[in-house]
Formats: sequence, structure tokens, C-alpha cells
Amino acid sequence: MTVCNSQSHLDCTTLVVSTGPLRLRSRIIKRTFDTAVAAAALLGLSPLLIAVAVAIKLEDGGPVLFIQRRLGRGKEFFDMLKFRSMREEKLDHNGSRSTARDDDRIARIGAFIRRTSIDELP
Repeated sequence: MTVCNSQSHLDCTTLVVSTGPLRLRSRIIKRTFDTAVAAAALLGLSPLLIAVAVAIKLEDGGPVLFIQRRLGRGKEFFDMLKFRSMREEKLDHNGSRSTARDDDRIARIGAFIRRTSIDELP
């Protein structure tokens, strides 16, 4: 981001977002911060995660999580865990049918967790 106060480019303020790779000390600090925030979020969200898992299990008795393949950095595929939002007996393991808004495969709890993006939390 560059902000200039006049027509001259000599009177500009810039915001440096990154100066390059982090040094060892900065990497350790960043890793510690990331781990602490993730642990706090996991602890804070655990009641919600447990409640959603129980609701999914009670709805049809199937597995709580499923694996979704996604395309990541360098066009490499990776597996991502998500809460299952579709009825177990109507799952499309091949992905040949796209999900529609009024899809009959979506479970009651599934509609809520999709709408709120809770299905992405795991």
C-alpha cells in the first residue's frame, strides 16, 4: 500500500507487508503464537464441535466426519476433514452430482452447519 500526499513521489508513505523469509527467532515466535491461538480456539470451540458431532451421529448413526479432496498449493491434492452434512444412505462418493440448495441428500443438521460454515471447522 502506498499513500502519497503530493504530486511528487518523494513524499510517499508505504506499508511493508513482508521483508522476506523470517529468521529463526521470528519463526519460533510465530510458531508459538500460532500454536497458542490454535489451542485457545480449539478449547473455546470444543463444546460446539462436540454438540455438532453428537447431532450428526444421532441423526442417522453414520460417521461424523468425511474426507474431501481439495486442490492446494502447487496444484497438489490434499485431504481435508469436514463434518458430514449429507445423509449417510444418500452420499455420492464419486461426486457425480452437485449439491443444490434444496438437495434431498442434505440432513437437517447438515443444512445448518453448511449455512454457518461449521462443517469446515474440523
